[in-house]
Amino acid sequence: MKRIYLDANATTSLRPEVRAVMMDIYDNVWANASSVHEDGQRARAAVETARAKIAAGLGVRPEELLFTSGATEANNTAILSAIEAGRAAGKNHVVISRTEHPSAIGPVEKMHEAGAIECSWLEPDANGQIEASQVLGAITPETCLVVMMGANNEIGNIYPVAEVAQALQGQDIHLHCDCVQLVGKVDLNLDELGVSSASISGHKVHGPKGIGALYLRAGLRLNPFLVGGHQERERRAGTEAVALISGFGAAVEWATGPGLASQKRTEELRNILWDGIKQGVSGVHRNGGEGSVPSLPNTLNVSFDNTEGETLLISLDLAGISVSSGSACTAGSLEPSHVLVAMGLAPERARAAIRFSLSHETERADIDAVLSVLPGIVQTVRMADPTVPIHTNNQPLAEGHHG
Repeated sequence: MKRIYLDANATTSLRPEVRAVMMDIYDNVWANASSVHEDGQRARAAVETARAKIAAGLGVRPEELLFTSGATEANNTAILSAIEAGRAAGKNHVVISRTEHPSAIGPVEKMHEAGAIECSWLEPDANGQIEASQVLGAITPETCLVVMMGANNEIGNIYPVAEVAQALQGQDIHLHCDCVQLVGKVDLNLDELGVSSASISGHKVHGPKGIGALYLRAGLRLNPFLVGGHQERERRAGTEAVALISGFGAAVEWATGPGLASQKRTEELRNILWDGIKQGVSGVHRNGGEGSVPSLPNTLNVSFDNTEGETLLISLDLAGISVSSGSACTAGSLEPSHVLVAMGLAPERARAAIRFSLSHETERADIDAVLSVLPGIVQTVRMADPTVPIHTNNQPLAEGHHG
């Protein structure tokens, strides 16, 4: 049975050309990129070639990028560095929303709990949106850092980062943006976006896991998160993973070219999926991305009344369909999504949510297959609880009958 993978916001498959680049490096360019001999310099050239490809795809200069182990490290590095720099200048206030990724919330919470900073936590509206006016209204003379993701990994909302960046110009406030979900899904130019720093990840764009990058606008200083080596212009210690970096470069080159061009088709499939769910299943609610709110073309978060998301996820998995009930970085937690709770959703609706995230590999046949089994799966899950009113063809059954 062919499995249907609709969890691309968690991770993506490795593209063939990415694998080919990596295998060539593993076989032929395996020296340490810091070594001065010819083999080392060939490895150095591979690293810089990949850096140039990523810079070109994101509209920045190669020297503004430093490689990390992933976006979690990049987020931690940028946030902790900006806080340290702010405190040194006598500023200790941070503005951040409740919808951020855990790897951005985590370091802020840690510093707040240590008494190092004060925080303004922004609450989204019922559709999951954070407005620029909210961010700017929270700024104080002590603000040193604003953390604002480009797009939400759970509900797909795109946030007004450029508007905030424009308003913060000349205010000596660091604006960090988690851009992981934007790369390859929307046309992204980090220089034009206007942020101070941004994080990106390899495995979200059909590249390898274990590699990411931090963009740091030219002229800004960084207090390194990892020290003890001169790599990455002394901004991130550790021997460069040449094969991962090269694969990352090939992946971003594809994602910001042919991959970006495929997003219109992906959005059409996402819309077909949502229309089909609304027609085939009663008691459904889209979380985020409604109305005029801009959203990622591949993401659909839906709550199914009178169900548990984890139960639906397992049932879909048994049917050969991979989806998510929230962020992969919080998998295993019995608590509802922090994003959905922040939106003001009741706990039972938050726990009834499933995230479908498509990729360029998703076919119309995949969507049709999901829509052919999903109504029955939802019905079965609802029937498992005798207190739940059961529906068929969008009509409730007579009381006491489960059909």
